[in-house]
Amino acid sequence: MKYIAYLIVFLLFTSYLLNNNSVNGNQIKPGLGNDLSKRRGYLIDIIKKVGFLKLPISYDILKADYEPKYVTKRDSIDSLFFESDIEKVFGILPDTSQYYGVLYYQVGDLLYPKILTIDKHGSIIDRKELCINVCGAPVEVDSSINRFEIDNDLNIKSYFYCHGKVQANDNDPNMIEVSEKMQGIGKITRNGKIEFIVREY
Repeated sequence: MKYIAYLIVFLLFTSYLLNNNSVNGNQIKPGLGNDLSKRRGYLIDIIKKVGFLKLPISYDILKADYEPKYVTKRDSIDSLFFESDIEKVFGILPDTSQYYGVLYYQVGDLLYPKILTIDKHGSIIDRKELCINVCGAPVEVDSSINRFEIDNDLNIKSYFYCHGKVQANDNDPNMIEVSEKMQGIGKITRNGKIEFIVREY
């Protein structure tokens, strides 16, 4: 009988702690299932709004001559997947059995292209920026290239080239010629991970 009494007290105390947590500042967070359900619903909604892209694609980052299909909003459900206040969603990469790939642009001094991969339940897998460098001050630019490509097999290539002149140093007003080339090579794997390596050449 004493054992049963102890058990009843323990159960009542546990119930009290759970109820207390649910009504004070340390509220129990919603279950993971509810969170994933919200993510899944949002993902389906975004896909309906922006649609799927046709591969291959090739874009000049410097021109950014395209119309976004969707623009994220500050302090909204968009923060489930997107990092900053305003990002422009260009489209969804062709459907795979394991994940969705979202091509979007983060707004800055340029529109910086990124790929976000999300599994079919709405969990983020990976994220990579495709702009590998920027050509600008203090270089006086006379020629530059900044572009990326994604082929039918989800292989990724990014190109960067900058040529111009820059002041030799603070004490020397003479200008010297500078030139830089970089290439990023990678792919989206079958499980949605984005492999991407940048090298100078």
